[in-house]
Amino acid sequence: MVEAFDRLRAALESRYQIEHELGAGGMATVYLARDLKHERHVAVKVLRPELAAVLGGERFLREIRVTANLQHPHILPLYDSGEADTFLYYVMPYVEGESLRDKLTREKQLAIDEALEITKQVASALDFAHRHDVLHRDIKPENILVHEGQALVADFGIALAVRAAGGTRLTETGLSLGTPHYMSPEQAMGDRQLDARSDIYSLGCVVYEMLVGDPPHTGSTAQAILAKVVTDTPRPMTTLRDTVPVHVEAAVHKALAKLPADRFPAASVFSEALTHAVEHPVPLPASAVEAPTTPIRRHKTLATRLAWPVVGMLAIAVAALSLTRWPTASENAVMRFAITLPAEQQLVIGPVSNSLAISPDGTQVVYQAESGGVTRLYLRRVDQFEAEPLPGTEGGDTPFFSPDGGWVGFFSGGTLRKVLVEGSVPQVICDVPTPSLSASWGPDGTILFDDNGLQLWRVPATGGSPERLTTPDTEAGEIGHQGPSFLPDGEGVLFTIWTSRGSRVAVLSLKTREWRSVELSDRPNILARYLPTGYLLYPESDRIVMAPFDPRRVLLNESRVSVLEGVYSHSFADGWLIANFAVSDNGALVYVPGDTGTAGNKLVLVDRQGRATPLSEMRGSFPRFSPDGKKVALLDRFALWVYDLERGSRSRLASSATDPVWTPDGSRIAFGGEPDLVWTSADGTGEIEPLLKRERAFPHSWSPDGQVLAYYELTPDGRDIWMLPLNGDPSPFLVTPANERSPAFSPDGRWIAYVSDESGRDEVYVQPYAGLGGEWTISTDGGREPVWSRDGKELFYRNGQQMMVVDVELEPTLHETANTS
Repeated sequence: MVEAFDRLRAALESRYQIEHELGAGGMATVYLARDLKHERHVAVKVLRPELAAVLGGERFLREIRVTANLQHPHILPLYDSGEADTFLYYVMPYVEGESLRDKLTREKQLAIDEALEITKQVASALDFAHRHDVLHRDIKPENILVHEGQALVADFGIALAVRAAGGTRLTETGLSLGTPHYMSPEQAMGDRQLDARSDIYSLGCVVYEMLVGDPPHTGSTAQAILAKVVTDTPRPMTTLRDTVPVHVEAAVHKALAKLPADRFPAASVFSEALTHAVEHPVPLPASAVEAPTTPIRRHKTLATRLAWPVVGMLAIAVAALSLTRWPTASENAVMRFAITLPAEQQLVIGPVSNSLAISPDGTQVVYQAESGGVTRLYLRRVDQFEAEPLPGTEGGDTPFFSPDGGWVGFFSGGTLRKVLVEGSVPQVICDVPTPSLSASWGPDGTILFDDNGLQLWRVPATGGSPERLTTPDTEAGEIGHQGPSFLPDGEGVLFTIWTSRGSRVAVLSLKTREWRSVELSDRPNILARYLPTGYLLYPESDRIVMAPFDPRRVLLNESRVSVLEGVYSHSFADGWLIANFAVSDNGALVYVPGDTGTAGNKLVLVDRQGRATPLSEMRGSFPRFSPDGKKVALLDRFALWVYDLERGSRSRLASSATDPVWTPDGSRIAFGGEPDLVWTSADGTGEIEPLLKRERAFPHSWSPDGQVLAYYELTPDGRDIWMLPLNGDPSPFLVTPANERSPAFSPDGRWIAYVSDESGRDEVYVQPYAGLGGEWTISTDGGREPVWSRDGKELFYRNGQQMMVVDVELEPTLHETANTS
């Protein structure tokens, strides 16, 4: 510290004589200095070194010039700014008065007239700045100086300059632009498009504190405060100080409205409402005349343990970021940071499983990534700069932590395994014949998992034979049980039931083996998580929402709030909604942003050398070329679109679909229409018509003559392959105890390639369509999604993150001649 002070003095000695430190804040340290040119005392604010390093001098100084033009009696002017040595600084007048924070610390509450006069002056400054298109973004008592009865707003526009100069790199510093007690709800939620009404909200918080002695929302942590900012209603001022005039109470209530549209349009209007009991007063808040137990007050603990803006983002192809330390419970710091994968790593988005896990204490993140052609799990501690591969997790997926954070469970090669986070040889817990979508490790040493979203199982973490816990109630319309997670008491299990018409959240008693459920959404969800504060967190399209939930009564309150938007999510086969996120017991939330450039998101053409060429800017999943190669059908979120590659245009065929399949002549597209299997004209001119009235039937391939559709069904007993003639009834092709899916006709129509897990893991097989002859195994180390070449001499399939190709001969009988990647 002494060395830095000496360096600063030396760097500025030609213009300013630094005397001593006045104080330090979140962004800068303030020094008293002597302006040598003008012979006056000034306040020199020096940005934190790590912040200055991220911002860079040139752009910061360019942006800060905007605030230098704000000349107003109640705005503390900007004298100077510059860069010296490694320091970024700006200079303001030295005011010998005190900050409003100092005054409130000493007096606790201000006289009503004095508080309103300070507010009037601050509002005047804000109104002037807003009319010049400048926001403050950090109005709080620390930034309001009081000198001889006059209020001066300091640091005007500094936050804007920092944000504009830092851009996305600001996440390196762990810095939040704003202070939790005074942030508007939209600022707390990370909205970048703020306007004057955000500053008006912050000023309303300051008025509230001046009159009653505390900000509208308080809490032990920044997370608790921000949760209240977004969801809670402040206590009426008149219940805390009965001398507050009614019109003042009403005006402050309007300034603190959750929605910007419900606030005053300008700071001057707010000031007028505070100082004059107008003829048509602002309505009083309902909480001012109702008992403290009104329904809205029931949200007061909403996600207080959820680190609302404490979000980690796993991104790809972004410059590596350094991380600050994780906030402790005593800190009111708001932290956002990104975990950026190295250039040689690519995040793996599981086909139907979650690729992320966060430890119960929120200090460790595990993610699945591919590097050098190998997929494995990586452990990233938030107090370290780099992730470390977990030994022996090659091919592993669906990670989850033990309750103490010392172990990571995962699935690999048809087995459930565990590995120490400190490093060890993974231990096999049990065999798992089908992939699992989710797992949970309970406090009693038991692990719960599902078998591809169909049933729930449990097994001791020490090893043993899995025990089945649930079987879907088909008479009640249940198709599968998925996403188990232990409740805090260790005796109840939260899981999701999916049906043909959506999903329900359920609670299973491990003692009685009975469960109760309530409606959750109209689309099956992979993950729903219970927070210890009494709230349910679950995905809805590309956002994460939260609602009050009582697990004992299995009662879900319809009142919900959006936690964050822009989460990577999409609909896969079987209509599941996948949202890649995880939340810790103490409320830290980690997720994959919706704009992450992952495989299967932005469409590319890949040649045999692995070179990728972007296929325009289209994004989506399940891309399918038309037979002539001129169009692509794909799913964008849940809607079915057809892109014309030559014209660059697109048309939407259906608002909800899965698994699009072109007919051989390119005139129609069949798809899963929830619940029926349907088809429609590819040019969008016809109606959507049913092909098969059967729930959970997913089309995959047409016979070359277009007369038979191969599809697979999903039932509580597994997946089976069926054939649907256009002029006949469906007939089974493969119905076995194993799971079979993805049937693909060969170009000559004589063979069917498909995927089965009969060996204990997914492999690609081929059988004659007529059912005469044997079965050939095509893949040797796992395989999915078989696709024939146009001439039928090659068969492509996916193995993890690799595309494989096998040369085959169909005459006189099928046999494999080569296998390359």
